[in-house]
Formats: sequence, structure tokens, C-alpha cells
Amino acid sequence: MPKINRRGQAALISNSDYGKVRKQIKCEKYKVLLDLAWYTGERWGALVQLKVSDVYVSGRPKEILIFPGIIRKHRPDGTVDNVIIPVHENLFASLAAFTAIFR
Repeated sequence: MPKINRRGQAALISNSDYGKVRKQIKCEKYKVLLDLAWYTGERWGALVQLKVSDVYVSGRPKEILIFPGIIRKHRPDGTVDNVIIPVHENLFASLAAFTAIFR
């Protein structure tokens, strides 16, 4: 059931749907953002606030991503935690390919 007026559940997409969506994206930076969302499960708001230094070190993708609490959605009581996520091999390859474009 789709979300209507903040009620119901958000729909999940399958691996094949993800592949179809990714194929339609022409711009590499948006493909990387989609990959980050898919493999980390983070919200778009947190993803677009990431700094290059949060994802890369010396031009190479990090093996662990840390999403600082300041960019994440806060709980109703105002607290928030940092989230540490290991980088999936497919995401690592996507991030590495993205940096290769700009070398």
C-alpha cells in the first residue's frame, strides 16, 4: 500500500527495478547517489549533505562510511547517532569508477 497523507507503508523496490531505474539515469553523479542510497539505506537528505572527505581518502573510496549525526534525521527527543556502514563491494566499485572519470 503506497503512502497517502503519511499513512501506509513505503513501497520497496526489487533488484530488477533498481537496475531498470539505474539504467535510465544518464548522469554519473546521480548513479552514484542512487548506489549510495541503495547500498547504505540512508535518506536522500543525509546523502546530499555528505562531503567528499566522508566518502574518499586520497582519491580512493573509503571502506567504511560514517554518516555524522548532524546530517541525519533526529529522533523526536532531539537525539541522533552517527552511523557507521561498511561499503559493499559493488558500491566500492561504483565510487572508484566515478573518481576515474575525473582523473
